Amino acid sequence: MYLNIASGESVDLVVRKLGEPDEISNYDGNAFTGKPPHVIYRYNDLGGVQFTGRKFKANFVTTLMPMAKDGNEISTIKAQLESDGETLQHLAQTYYKLDSIEVDVLDLFAKKVWEDRSSKDRLTIDGLSWLRRTIGKSNNPRYRSLLEKVSETAKSGKLKRYARISLDLLPAEDVEQFQPRVFKTLCQPTSFHKLM
Repeated sequence: MYLNIASGESVDLVVRKLGEPDEISNYDGNAFTGKPPHVIYRYNDLGGVQFTGRKFKANFVTTLMPMAKDGNEISTIKAQLESDGETLQHLAQTYYKLDSIEVDVLDLFAKKVWEDRSSKDRLTIDGLSWLRRTIGKSNNPRYRSLLEKVSETAKSGKLKRYARISLDLLPAEDVEQFQPRVFKTLCQPTSFHKLM
């Protein structure tokens, strides 16, 4: 239910879907950074929902801030990674702060990085860069091939740069490399067999 909340939904609709928040935070905004005033409703096991508004009076949803999940909740993490923009950016930054992440989850991050490497959205690019940093922080050489390909093929200079930086963090060991389906399809020889 949480991940189905859409930008522009009213505070009343969100409360009907999720219930009353566990915590409410108010931000007055910042004229120097251009960050407008907003209100955040926090739900302990879900994350936050940012609304337009001020003085603890929330209006409409602007951003979801999902909580990073520890462990192997693969279906939840897959659903979270379907996001983009500011939601993906917040999610990726949150995962970067975790001490360790399972290989299955890192594979999902690698897949997202590969699939969205041509994005032109500034916040999505930043989120992908944080996912790359998380992959680099893992010290798992399984992702070297992916990061090399992304550093060569990404449309954004920022994505290329962070792929190279993350690549430098991974040891050069002879291990099985992560291969998204696209890699596998492109790398496998084509042969046709007549079925009888």
